[in-house]
Amino acid sequence: KRGELSTDSRTGALGLYEHVGMRVRNTFEHWALDLA
Repeated sequence: KRGELSTDSRTGALGLYEHVGMRVRNTFEHWALDLA
């Protein structure tokens, strides 16, 4: 069986998930520019 989740790197949750045996399968970056 497999479970999946998303995490925001700013929360520090990634370290917890890795500690319990989960691994990163995909990563992405979100870029933004404030035009105002």
